[in-house]
Amino acid sequence: MEDLCSVNGLDPLWDWNLTWYTSRPDLTQCFQHTVLVWFPCVYLWTCSPLYLLYLQLRPHRGVIPLSKLCCSKTLLGLSLASFGLLEMFYFVVKKNEEIQNHLLILLGPLIRSLTLVLAVVIIQVERMKGSRSSILLFLFWTLLVICSVVPLKVDIEQIIDQGFSSDAVRFVAFFICFSIQLIELVLSCFSDRRPLSDKHAYVQNQCPEEDASFLSKFFFFWFSSLVLQGYRRPLQAVDLWSLRDQDSSIRIMTDLEKFWTESQKQLQEEPAGSGLSQSWSRSWSWTVGSAGPTEKTHLLKKDRKGRGYRLVLIHALGQSFGPYFLCGILCLLFHDAFMFAVPQVLSALLGFMRDKDAATWKGID
Repeated sequence: MEDLCSVNGLDPLWDWNLTWYTSRPDLTQCFQHTVLVWFPCVYLWTCSPLYLLYLQLRPHRGVIPLSKLCCSKTLLGLSLASFGLLEMFYFVVKKNEEIQNHLLILLGPLIRSLTLVLAVVIIQVERMKGSRSSILLFLFWTLLVICSVVPLKVDIEQIIDQGFSSDAVRFVAFFICFSIQLIELVLSCFSDRRPLSDKHAYVQNQCPEEDASFLSKFFFFWFSSLVLQGYRRPLQAVDLWSLRDQDSSIRIMTDLEKFWTESQKQLQEEPAGSGLSQSWSRSWSWTVGSAGPTEKTHLLKKDRKGRGYRLVLIHALGQSFGPYFLCGILCLLFHDAFMFAVPQVLSALLGFMRDKDAATWKGID
């Protein structure tokens, strides 16, 4: 990367004297035109194949009709892609004589435009697959806005020092693009309409989690109305929401029974001469007249190679509830990582307070 920056006439990728040991911290031009531009794009291009595969493999939820939210996100995404191409064209016209020395800068808008087209494609695929809220695109827009803060700061400082007329076209284009990115970030926080094939019966006092976006579910914003209502007056039974279909016992037991039946079929397909089949024969003899294994059936079974045991019930429970436990474990690890980071932040703050010569901005950060 250092060689690539030097070939294009830019400063090094990282300079501690410019970034840390100074009263006015800044990032190098090479870092701004490479890492800040490429990082959100690399994230989306890396995660989108897995996300699209997930949408393809999960049960189809129907097609979401075109809504104002979906159309707005699509049009704004295409507008951003168009601005990227216009930025590249403007740079080619302005730096026509030195274009060979600025290929790295020219590559940034092209990559960003192609990535924005991919984001628009993902929006439409989500609509066709019935996905009402996307954490993938929310993180993408968040990264895009965060990485645009540094160029925004640089442009504002340049306007203050040299005036707006020094490069008015580029300033206007950048501010418009930054505003559109903020709008896209805000729009990605909301949930889209219900799919057309979503068989939704009328439920009295429906749970708001049904229509909540992933951000609302993550921070429990959907629960705020009940908390406020309980703060104002004592809650009664009629104030409580109805259970969602996926939280009802009949739905949970139906899914568990399906996985349990699949495990039974796998056990019944074992070779007839194995110890496993003999165990099943004893179980069948205990349950005369029954159509299949009951609670008296042995749950610990030897595998086909006779090595170890397999807990069939745990296997069925893992298939039914495994994703929920995995999600909970990931959230717990995320929480623990933040808990370990708190002492490090306090240590850095105390070090800043002891250092009388430290720059003020280090304490603010």
